[in-house]
Amino acid sequence: RSLSFFTFSFFSLHRSVVYQQSSKESATLQPFFTLQLDIQSDKIRTVQDALESLVARESVQGYTTKTKQEVEISRRVTLEELPPVLVLHLKRFVYEKTGGCQKLIKNIEYPVDLEISKGKGFFLLTELSPVLEEDHVHTKESTC
Repeated sequence: RSLSFFTFSFFSLHRSVVYQQSSKESATLQPFFTLQLDIQSDKIRTVQDALESLVARESVQGYTTKTKQEVEISRRVTLEELPPVLVLHLKRFVYEKTGGCQKLIKNIEYPVDLEISKGKGFFLLTELSPVLEEDHVHTKESTC
């Protein structure tokens, strides 16, 4: 079966690996068509910052085994397969525990050219373009 133009152009895979002390790592491949980037942190000012945050190893708190024993685990995401056209989705809405949401109003710098080394979690950006602002994005008005 041949791939459709859409699938060929936008289909991607990322690998999520869970590390547990004294245990074999567990990896899951997940397909995606848009790469969702969390931009909530004040440390994230560029697309590169968001990509580096995505692939950074993170501790998972409160994980318990089947025997109800709490263990220390960590998780890391890597990009496995990238398409000719990579769509980045900046997550501009923050959902609150009370059920409401708030839109993040912040500028994110993005490159004219984006180069990503596959599968290694290493990102190299070349030549930053102007700041990505609300006025530069042509989308329907979003509400929570």
